[in-house]
Amino acid sequence: MSIEAHAAERAILSILIKEPDRFFTISDVLIPGDFINTGAALIYGIIKDLIIAEESVHIDKHIIIATAEQKDIEGFYHHTLNGELIDAIVEQNINANNFVKFVAAVKQASLKRALINKCEDLKDDIEDWDGKTVDMRNMVETSILDSLKSLDTGEDDVECLADNFEETINNYADLEGVMGIDIGLPRWQRDVGYIRNGAITGIFASTKVGKSQLSMWSAFRTSVINRLPTLYLDTELQLRQQQMRLCGIMTGIPYNIIESGKWKGDRTR
Repeated sequence: MSIEAHAAERAILSILIKEPDRFFTISDVLIPGDFINTGAALIYGIIKDLIIAEESVHIDKHIIIATAEQKDIEGFYHHTLNGELIDAIVEQNINANNFVKFVAAVKQASLKRALINKCEDLKDDIEDWDGKTVDMRNMVETSILDSLKSLDTGEDDVECLADNFEETINNYADLEGVMGIDIGLPRWQRDVGYIRNGAITGIFASTKVGKSQLSMWSAFRTSVINRLPTLYLDTELQLRQQQMRLCGIMTGIPYNIIESGKWKGDRTR
């Protein structure tokens, strides 16, 4: 998909002008900055202000222009081609059933542009980096994650909570056993929940408190005890360290004894 979504931007504005109430379904998702066309972004901002000020407002070309003049928006006529962009938007006949898909297209294009810009900035930061490698990796990871926090648009389609409601609840009631993988930590599983297929379980804590140990324990219980195929990825600890930890979990022998080789010594000495 392109990093531009001009047609989708115009479609959104056309639908909002005819059906302003739809704005409240996307108000927390789409912002003027998501529009690549400056004129479209200005129009969206005006529509947003009009709807927030009066939910039942009637929007047309004249009130958009009048609002722009009242707000003294710099470059409005230039970016809207002296109002021709508004005429084109108003005259469009768009299927409103595709509204959410248009929003998703604009948001995805906006996300792509934001990530490309972020990667270009990171390129310069990485080239100039003279610190530790691990700190550089953390800088890149933090920068990317921070950029993604507010850009998740969710599913493409709007869903109704009432759809198949009773059927879903009854299906859960008919299921036997626990909803996930038992990793042998009853209290943790009671308070947090089991590890579930298709879900992400996050473990957050300060350094050196056992995050990697818990992860390795979970992998051991999943692969060895539950006999399920397991892919274990670690971006920090090396293979040898992982082997020592896994061996300690499987044998019950302290990590430092395995690493030092003392486990082969004479215990009577």
